[in-house]
Order: sequence, then C-alpha cells, then structure tokens
Amino acid sequence: MHDSPHPYPDNAELRETLSVPGAEGLYVAFHPNSHTERGHDVLSLSWEDRASGLRRREGPFSGTAFPGTRQKPPLKVEADSFELHFRSDADTHFWGYRLVAWAAGPSGWCRLAELMMDESKGCERLVRRLVARVRVRVGGIGLGLGLGLGLGLGS
Repeated sequence: MHDSPHPYPDNAELRETLSVPGAEGLYVAFHPNSHTERGHDVLSLSWEDRASGLRRREGPFSGTAFPGTRQKPPLKVEADSFELHFRSDADTHFWGYRLVAWAAGPSGWCRLAELMMDESKGCERLVRRLVARVRVRVGGIGLGLGLGLGLGLGS
C-alpha cells in the first residue's frame, strides 16, 4: 500500500520507485477516495516492459479516474517494479491517492489487497495484524512485505 499525503501539498513533485523483486508482473489498484485536481494534479506510472524491453507509461491519471476504481480494472504492469510520478500545481488540492500493488498470480489467489481497500475499522485492524505477522526470513535477513503485502504468498 502506498499513500500520498492527505491532502497532498501544492507544487508537489513526487517520484518513487515501487518494486517487488522477482514478481512476474504487478497489479495496481487505487482506493475509491483517490481524488486530485482534474488535469492539473496528475499521476503517471512507468516501467520497463518485461517482454519488449521498452519503456511503458500509463497516465496521466487525475480527478477520480484511477485504475481499479469506478468499475475500471486494476492496471497490469508487466514488470517487477514501476516508477510513480505525481505532480501538483499551486492551486486547488484534494485528498490525494492511495494505491495497492500486488504480484500477479492465479485468479483470486490474494484477497488481502481487497481487504486493504476496505474502509471498515475491523478490516483495518485485521490488515495491520496480518502485516505485523507477515515477515519472510531469508538467510537471516527480515524482509517486510510493505508493498502488496501478500507478495510471494501462495505463488
């Protein structure tokens, strides 16, 4: 899960790389409350396509038109990482965005992302408890699963 500040600041220029090393691909869905100033405060995602090696870009997204909201399907990223770029102007600002990314797997394999998008306090507590318990130990190194949270589980 990844959030912008709520509300996001004026004149923001945010670039972040989100990755899940080794994933075949990623799905990205935004929270239904995601809202930016339409046409002025924009978000785009870019990545190097695994199959073609070409740089792909999706967006700009703004207003309330984000993947995974309002009957739009989640965005499929054919890579194990992507760069998020968000830019806002000096004028109006809104709530911002929240996204969840998870590794591609068999249909329905990970419902945790859906729980993370739920607004109820019960789901929020459940997700926080699961996140606190989900740790993968590899060679004595603890890896927190902050992005997508179910990554690698069940695949």
